[in-house]
Amino acid sequence: MAVEARDSHLAQVYFAAGRYAEALVLLEQLVACSTDPSYPCRKAMCLLALNRVPEAEAILQTVTTELPHYALARMLLGQTALMKGETAEAEAIFAQLRESEAEMPALHSQVGTVYLRRQRWAEAAELFRKALEADPDLAEAHDGLGVALRHLGQVEDSGHEHMQAVALQHDRPQSHINLGISLTRANQIEWAIRAFNVAADLAPNEPYPHRCLSRIYRRIKPDHAKARHHLLLARDLRRGLRGKVPAFRQGARMKATPAAT
Repeated sequence: MAVEARDSHLAQVYFAAGRYAEALVLLEQLVACSTDPSYPCRKAMCLLALNRVPEAEAILQTVTTELPHYALARMLLGQTALMKGETAEAEAIFAQLRESEAEMPALHSQVGTVYLRRQRWAEAAELFRKALEADPDLAEAHDGLGVALRHLGQVEDSGHEHMQAVALQHDRPQSHINLGISLTRANQIEWAIRAFNVAADLAPNEPYPHRCLSRIYRRIKPDHAKARHHLLLARDLRRGLRGKVPAFRQGARMKATPAAT
């Protein structure tokens, strides 16, 4: 039992540090030697973080077949639907969870993400605030609230929320992208450039941060050489995706991320 507790804790540490493949190895061992339903769910979280969506979905379907009312598995199925672009399906799953009064801090944040995609900004903001009431350190909720506030015209408050998000989870590139967008709207251009550069460093295969930098150097802070440099980088990275959908296409498009283990 001591070994199981040790491996479970270590998997949590690896997951929190973004070392998903290492967490996955430990969780596969835990699934093999334990009937605890949280282990396959945590394994599915790692698979989602690694963008291995069909494998994660198969695991979660098995868990929910055996345990239809297990809230964690159902919420992860909602996250899976979000990652597949099935917004209506995700909303239906989250609505059922809310009706069952499942006490999960990340739930309101996930529903808020659905509302962001549907451009229901005020409702999204309300849900992210509820998530933060339950867990003030939920970086994704701060980031989502920032997106909603920006679209509601509250640019200064938006930037504050994104700063909270990156302080809590620095290695989340989406938060830096959203921070850069809000800082650009607030005419804090040097800080915006820093935010987009951090996002580019954290997501080196993604073209979107370079597109943002190219636009800044072309339209706001004229520098033809830098604008061209980032434009060409964005073009080459887009080609390198070989038809895959970019992770980041616009600030309001929040990519669903697995809840912490």
